[in-house]
Amino acid sequence: MSSVKHNRSALSTCFRCGMRSTAQMRKLPSQEETVHSTYRFTFTILFIVIMVSGICAQEGPNRPEAKPLVLDSKTTAVIVLDMNARCDDPKQVCSKIAAPLGEFLEKGRAAGVPIIYTVSAAAKGKPLGELTIPLKKKAEEPVIYPDAFDKFVGGELQSWLKDKGAKTLIITGSSTNAAVLYTATTAARMHRYSIIIPMDGVNASTQYEHEYSLHQFTVLPSEANKLFQFTRLSLITFR
Repeated sequence: MSSVKHNRSALSTCFRCGMRSTAQMRKLPSQEETVHSTYRFTFTILFIVIMVSGICAQEGPNRPEAKPLVLDSKTTAVIVLDMNARCDDPKQVCSKIAAPLGEFLEKGRAAGVPIIYTVSAAAKGKPLGELTIPLKKKAEEPVIYPDAFDKFVGGELQSWLKDKGAKTLIITGSSTNAAVLYTATTAARMHRYSIIIPMDGVNASTQYEHEYSLHQFTVLPSEANKLFQFTRLSLITFR
């Protein structure tokens, strides 16, 4: 009798173990399910990486490509912004573009292209109001002193450009995020000039300020951005 009870107990125990084993087997995924799950996880991670990369790429500035340009010397003018005597100091960022600008201006003079300079109104009549030496200003080249980052303020610049019959402006000087940004924007947006930005003929205190100013020119509304072309000083020739 005890043997029968023992057998029943053993059978009951085996039955319960079998049930637990079956339940555990049901919980364990098959090899096929594991592979599919791995693929889903991998593709999800890949999708997230692609999306994040795309967002990060969109957050960076547009970086215009420098292209060679041949310009009509009779309808082109060069504007040199705020390259005053402070640029004779090697510690000033504008000193880095003074010599290359001076060489470019010689090329412009040889082609008969008119040149005008601006200096901050606060420096007028002071030693600091003189132009940096490498520009080698000529007597017939005017200097104006607008009291604003936008050098069209006061009307003197626009009057001179109209007198010269200018349609295309080569805008140079420092800094990209101040005088260059505001003056070039007004030239395109308000006066509809064609704007040439030699990217090595303008600069700013930081690369960030320089690049985002160039970016701004590429996204100006009212199709003003289409009036901009980007180049380097050595890539500009005159006919």
